[in-house]
Amino acid sequence: WQSALAGHPASTGIVRVAIVGAGPIGLDAAACVLAAHPSLSVVLFERGESAAAAVREWGHVTLFSPNSLNVSGAMAFILARTGRAVPDMTACPTGREYVSQTLQPVAKGLAELYGSRFLLRTRVEVMSIGRGGLRKTEAVAAVGDARRSTAPFTLLVRQELDAGVEHARAKAKDEYVSGFAAVIDASGTYARENANGLGAGGMPALGEKELETSYKEDDLPFFRTLPDALGKDRSAFARKRVCIIGAGYSAATLALSLDQLRAEGEGPSHVLWLTRASTALPYARLANDPLPSRDSLCARANALCANISKESDDTQRNDERQVKRVCGACPLFVHVPDTTVLEVEDVEEDVKFDCGTRHEGRALELTYSSGWKPGELVVAHVDTMVALVGYRPASELSRELQVHLCYASEGPMKLAASLLAASAGGGDCMSQAAPGVGTLLTPEPNFFVLGSKSYGRNPSFLLRVGFAQAALVAGVLAKNAVG
Repeated sequence: WQSALAGHPASTGIVRVAIVGAGPIGLDAAACVLAAHPSLSVVLFERGESAAAAVREWGHVTLFSPNSLNVSGAMAFILARTGRAVPDMTACPTGREYVSQTLQPVAKGLAELYGSRFLLRTRVEVMSIGRGGLRKTEAVAAVGDARRSTAPFTLLVRQELDAGVEHARAKAKDEYVSGFAAVIDASGTYARENANGLGAGGMPALGEKELETSYKEDDLPFFRTLPDALGKDRSAFARKRVCIIGAGYSAATLALSLDQLRAEGEGPSHVLWLTRASTALPYARLANDPLPSRDSLCARANALCANISKESDDTQRNDERQVKRVCGACPLFVHVPDTTVLEVEDVEEDVKFDCGTRHEGRALELTYSSGWKPGELVVAHVDTMVALVGYRPASELSRELQVHLCYASEGPMKLAASLLAASAGGGDCMSQAAPGVGTLLTPEPNFFVLGSKSYGRNPSFLLRVGFAQAALVAGVLAKNAVG
């Protein structure tokens, strides 16, 4: 740890810890680390405008879980110690309430309580993490080279410049930040750029990559995170033809929002809901669900899916497969199970559909097949598409570190193996226990992946598990600081 003091006056005895991501787990990790030992300091990097920027993106959503599962002991301590109210532990907050009542006050409380030992840097994106001057292939502990255990971490970060600040080449400035004895990656996975592909086997569908580029350039109504259909994104759904792809709880939340929009007199003209599961209803409800709001969501979403796709059998031959052209305007709500999206495209439509409806103008065209109708391809035109098909972890941050990732989930291998073994018996994610500290260790000494990113593609992560992870890692760092 002594060599990790580089960039800090050695006389202070301060050991610097970098945390990437100021979401719930990043903030909790900061609170745990700072409380663990007085020699530990934290620099918390957040690419958004403020702490919990990602949570603000889904601020309109109500959490299933009560605050007793959303507010850690370390968070409650910070709030109480700095004279702030601890939120009602029985309430299920919206994302906005979670930020305003818990996460933002915790961020402010950390700064007040720990002073110079805590620094929150916002509008800073961590691009890459290195280990001193060591390349990824050098200093392998398995063959007896222990240099990595004492070499400090260096972060390549990109600071977004303030509006009005002139810069010769860009609106952001890159810099190296060095001298960290440990790094905690709590950057999460919920981001457009981390979305899974729409096509078969998780690959991108034909045209998906090109459409993604068009989205960035033209702001097409193609969402890959949960939109606020009743709020700021209302215009993308009101009286529009909409396609939802996916059967997670986010898709159910959106479907019910669109139903509410209909009740308010501005509903979409049509909702086409494509799911991969072969069952007629997308959600299997749990007996005695410990989260009543989750059970209610599933029941209400299933009720919307009673109308399974039963379009006319009028078809035409194309490459020995039946092809239908569906306008996406009738009937009001259609659920099509067991689907595979084959192609998506941004088109200018001037076409008469099988139902007799004619549409002109810009549209999103998607081609899909369904196991419920073998041999048939359906070409649908919609105005707005929402792909909620899950997310994968970005590995760029740790690409130059020695981190063993699972070949299935892309999470750290030890934890992934533990989760795989624990899931063999099935059951609800609420029944999972926090894994031991050994599952959080990676071949890269003092580099830890926490939160949803530690689960990789496994969607069963819970906040309370992340809080337990943070406490375990803080214990490891405190032990190292002592000696």
